[in-house]
Amino acid sequence: MNCTKTTSPEFKIIGIALRTDNSPAGLQKLGAHWQRFFQEQILEKIPNKASPKTYAVYTDYESDHTNAYTLILGAKVSEASTKAPEGLVAHTIPGQSYAVVTARGSMPQALIKSWQEIWQSDLKRKFTTDFELYDEKSNLGNQSEVKIYLAV
Repeated sequence: MNCTKTTSPEFKIIGIALRTDNSPAGLQKLGAHWQRFFQEQILEKIPNKASPKTYAVYTDYESDHTNAYTLILGAKVSEASTKAPEGLVAHTIPGQSYAVVTARGSMPQALIKSWQEIWQSDLKRKFTTDFELYDEKSNLGNQSEVKIYLAV
């Protein structure tokens, strides 16, 4: 698993939240959450988007990847004062250091493989707030790329 290090300033996202875990039932809920995100066109409902990129934010970890966490699917907003519309949540991602892993290949298989490598690695994660960043490279068939930011 190759990773680079970076830091990111604090920013805010707005989206839909789900409390889940990585059990088989929890992973099914994850798939349904993504379906809801696209079916309900959540990105279109977010005011003051800073960009068209989609964020999948993993936060409120009970302990580590083996227990419950919250997943928020949404977008970064340009104004910290932006209020979340009804049915959506706002969340602040703290400024911090990250290890960045790039999942490459057909999605979601490449993403699943990358997360499995992360879970088996000896990377010293904080389990505070991690996120996946989906941009114009995220939907290119077997040439797709998704960056995974892990708080370290």
